[in-house]
Amino acid sequence: MVSYWRLLLLALFAGVFIFFWDFIFLAPFKVFVVFLHEISHAMGAILTGGTVNKITISWNESGLTKTMGGNFLAIASSGYLGSIVWGSSMLYSSLQNKAPRIISSLTGSILLYFTFRYFDDLEVSIFFLGLLWGLLFLATCFFILKVNRFLLFFMGGLTSLYAVYDLGDFFRGDVLKTDAGIIARHYLGDMPSALPTAYFIGIFLSAVSIWIFIRLVYRALHIAPVEEEIPQAEDADFTVNSLENIDPETLKLLELINRQRIETQER
Repeated sequence: MVSYWRLLLLALFAGVFIFFWDFIFLAPFKVFVVFLHEISHAMGAILTGGTVNKITISWNESGLTKTMGGNFLAIASSGYLGSIVWGSSMLYSSLQNKAPRIISSLTGSILLYFTFRYFDDLEVSIFFLGLLWGLLFLATCFFILKVNRFLLFFMGGLTSLYAVYDLGDFFRGDVLKTDAGIIARHYLGDMPSALPTAYFIGIFLSAVSIWIFIRLVYRALHIAPVEEEIPQAEDADFTVNSLENIDPETLKLLELINRQRIETQER
């Protein structure tokens, strides 16, 4: 069953976010999404046996992750997919109130680790911003859970929507400079087929990312139906959990035993 207040809240949030898209006060939040995008590339390298040499992030919302070894396809595609998974997971956790401490502690710890690990490659302001976000997730999840749920909702919604918007990079400007283009050129070089292949990869990554986003948000907007409670006989020693699973003969026997107990108590 869809929770309409959740749907309304998410729609209002999306409207406000779109309206204030180019306002300067959103810059720290957008950079947060870039953090997750680049960290996803780095984690793709680490999880496939590679190493991360450098992570750089700028206030103009650009980022770069240099890696060595690992699975190239997993590393190159994990940026967009990782951002969608991060954002949708935070949003789902907030709306369903499921494992908010786990999601927040993981997000905060990973942010702090990569911020400290690669602080030499970051601008001072970017370094302190990463530090602030990491500490904010950790502090709220352990001490102010209500604030933490709002933080997960706001940053999860922002990350999800921004990541979906960011998929437009595949179709704005030079697609060969995007992750899809990097994948195409890695395997095809400067062949003429590299450009259409880049668009195909971009469409595929967009479709997978949007599917993940829709599935998680769809589940987040639903609430479990409340089970109807079955009345119980007063002073009965037994509890009937479901009348549907009891055959008629057993039900008659239970009623007879209960009636005899009541008659005995009245005497």
